[in-house]
Amino acid sequence: MALSLTDMKILKILQDDARVTNQELAEKISLSASPCWRKVRKLEEDEVIQGYRAVLDRKKIGFPAAGCGIGSRFLCRFRHVCGAQTAGN
Repeated sequence: MALSLTDMKILKILQDDARVTNQELAEKISLSASPCWRKVRKLEEDEVIQGYRAVLDRKKIGFPAAGCGIGSRFLCRFRHVCGAQTAGN
C-alpha cells in the first residue's frame, strides 16, 4: 500500500498524540473533518494503524527502571492487579 503525504502527516501526528481529536487533526493537516476521519478509518482498516496504546510510567506501576529487565513476578503482579480492577468495575 502506498501512503500519501497526507497519510504520513496523519501518522506522524497520531504517533505524537493519539488522543488528538479528529477536528484538531483535520486542522493540522489542512483538511475538513469528514475526509480526515475517512482517511484515519482507512488507515485503521488497512491495518496501517493497528491500535492506540497508553505509555506507562514503569516506576509508578511498580516495575523496575528500563534496562533492569522485567521479571515474570512483576509482569504477573501487574496483570493480576489490572485484572482485579477491571473485574470489579
